[in-house]
Amino acid sequence: MCFNEFKALFHFIPLGFEIYILIFLIALFYPFRICKFLIFRFIFLLS
Repeated sequence: MCFNEFKALFHFIPLGFEIYILIFLIALFYPFRICKFLIFRFIFLLS
């Protein structure tokens, strides 16, 4: 999917929350569990 198309899907979401969604999608589709853990920990530290 083109990045512009992806951005268009989330044009109604504030930029800060858009980044959370991108990180969440990466965490879901990233195959390594340790990396998933680090990403979710990163989200936890941000919130």
